[in-house]
Amino acid sequence: MKKILSWIWDNVLFLETLFLLAFIPLYPKLPILDIKNTWVYIRAEDFVVLFVLLSWLVLLFRKKITLRTPLTLPILIFWLIGGIATIHGILIIFPKVANVFSNVAFLSFLRHIEYMSLFFIAYHGMKDRKFLPFVIVTLVVTLFAVIVYGFGQKYLGLPAYLTMNEEFAKGIPIQLSALSRVPSTFAGHYDLAAYLVFIIPIMVSLFFGVKNWVVKIVLAAGGLLGFVLLFMTVSRVSFFVLFAALFIVFFFQKKKLLVASIPVVAILAAIFLILAPTLLNRFQSTVSEVDVLVDAKTGQSLGHIKFVEKEYTV
Repeated sequence: MKKILSWIWDNVLFLETLFLLAFIPLYPKLPILDIKNTWVYIRAEDFVVLFVLLSWLVLLFRKKITLRTPLTLPILIFWLIGGIATIHGILIIFPKVANVFSNVAFLSFLRHIEYMSLFFIAYHGMKDRKFLPFVIVTLVVTLFAVIVYGFGQKYLGLPAYLTMNEEFAKGIPIQLSALSRVPSTFAGHYDLAAYLVFIIPIMVSLFFGVKNWVVKIVLAAGGLLGFVLLFMTVSRVSFFVLFAALFIVFFFQKKKLLVASIPVVAILAAIFLILAPTLLNRFQSTVSEVDVLVDAKTGQSLGHIKFVEKEYTV
């Protein structure tokens, strides 16, 4: 038992890294503590990250780890500049501006520190290359969980927990309408799109890196289903970012394949535009803006509309 506890303590940052890789994307963004002057809430992941940072500080004070990393200096400089800008705003600018609140600025600065501090947790947690397969498994399982829940929202009516406005941020479960963009386990569809843009290139790169065909099939399925889920977010910028990221992955992994695929892609694109313009129009209509009246209580779309009478607005 002593050996197990000793191993856990020696590798606590690694275990916490695995937990955060799954917990942050998957746990619903439910509010716990209200913050004055804003609809942003303190949520469960904030307390989890605080607990993890406390364990990191204990190891730092006991000299089990150090602050020395390749990004320590840039991160500290960023925090210093952000702190100076925040103090300048609180003391000089905000008192002269209406509806701008000092506590919101200060807590926003703290949240940036919270997010970036996780780099130190992961950096010191990944001290052995043998840990890498566990990270990959965690990423893949988490991705499939996000995909399953996203499809469940689209076709099975699973609830969404959004933070896109003051009412949604209260943690009320929302059933998406047929025209809603899918957020899956995230607080909004743009958050989901950002996650997928980050994770899909990793799946593609791993596909070229592993030799086991069963693993290749799992990675390919995750990448393809993730791409389908990205379509459901209807985040236009994310597609361009994803294609740029995939281009870089192909360039470093399979340069010859990339060069050979350019004329093939060009020919297929030409055939696509000539023989199937309706498909292009469907994609174009997917990413175009549509004015739709939605019932705030049920989430059901009532129809297309340009103007709404004042008495019907909230």
